[in-house]
Amino acid sequence: MYSFDFAAQVTRICMDEIRRRGLEERKILRKSAPNGVLLLKVFRQQHCTPDDLTHVSIHSVATLMQDTLWCCQERIVPKKVWRVINYETCTLPSLSRYISKKGEELLAEILDFLVELMRHKDMNLMDAYHLGEAMGKVTLGPADCDPIIAEKAGHFLTRMIIEHSKMIHCEHKKLCLTREDAEVEKCHPYYEYQPMSKTEAARAKAKSYNRIIRRIRRLNSDWASNTAGLRAMLDDEYEPEPVQPEEPWISIFCTQLQQYDAATTSPILYRIMAEASKPKIPIPADPFASSYLFRDTRKQGVEAQISHAFSEFMPLCTLSYDFYEKDGKPVPMSHLKKINHSLSHMKLNLRKHRSQGFDSEFSNEETLREDDYMTVNETDSHIFTEYQKVPKHKQMKSMMRKVIKMGAIAPKNKTTNPIY
Repeated sequence: MYSFDFAAQVTRICMDEIRRRGLEERKILRKSAPNGVLLLKVFRQQHCTPDDLTHVSIHSVATLMQDTLWCCQERIVPKKVWRVINYETCTLPSLSRYISKKGEELLAEILDFLVELMRHKDMNLMDAYHLGEAMGKVTLGPADCDPIIAEKAGHFLTRMIIEHSKMIHCEHKKLCLTREDAEVEKCHPYYEYQPMSKTEAARAKAKSYNRIIRRIRRLNSDWASNTAGLRAMLDDEYEPEPVQPEEPWISIFCTQLQQYDAATTSPILYRIMAEASKPKIPIPADPFASSYLFRDTRKQGVEAQISHAFSEFMPLCTLSYDFYEKDGKPVPMSHLKKINHSLSHMKLNLRKHRSQGFDSEFSNEETLREDDYMTVNETDSHIFTEYQKVPKHKQMKSMMRKVIKMGAIAPKNKTTNPIY
């Protein structure tokens, strides 16, 4: 038997030859093509050079590499390591604690080679799953590998290829960065990558299976299975499709909606026609006339109520305005007319209070109120001059105050008997 160093040497020679002329070879590492001359020279003479592989089929070179790794007595991953590793810990940093230094270096070189092969998977049809299936047993499996361990070794190597591909991509990205970018953006080391979970691996495997199934179905599709339908179509003998019953409909130009069932008609069309059949609402010339936002704000609600409550005093106001000219100047009056005017106001007040049953309030204080009333009449000219200068709503307030002064004052002594 040969040593581990000789197996590593032959493996490196085979990988270099495959890199030179076999990266795009279809199904490389999956086709078995043993070459007897090479096998005798390697296993008996234990001698192999790059020139020995130049004129040999590339599939024979790949088969020689697999046989050399499998037949080596010293394995890369010893059998005792299989008791402690699982799918979560089968990474290169985790395995480096259990395998030798030479085994770790050879495993890293094999992973680099497999990742390089995977980059040409569009041509050689070798993705991570197929590479793991082809090289998992010979690389990671023990000497007495049963089918179960062989399948697990394939899954472990598939995951290692994917993780190693991530690390290589990060290193390549780091080399492409400029000096300024290198200080800002730094790639994570290999041990900081989160390992792929079992769910992700199962999903990736299922996607690979689906791609294989689609490819097989596409290649095995028989165009003759469609000839029967083509012949029937050409001869006009195919069965026509059954006529579907007509769905209920309503014309959008219909104006009589009563004859249709509202449950079977479209609610949108029904609303359209219902709105269209309504009479047109006349549009006012000023659409904002009825809005409270555009009303005359100079006349407030409280003032409107006050003006309505004191509308009975408007005749008195008009009589008072008769004594003024249009320019606001008082009309010259004689003293007799002023006295008659004052007496007429007094008579009106007396009649008003007698009709309300308050005649007794003038028994004792009639003379005093008469003097006050005369004083008010003497200042009428000044008050009305001010009325002409202010707006009408302020004139209404001033008139209200004047009427209160002129009106009846609540009697303070109600014990006196009324005068008839």
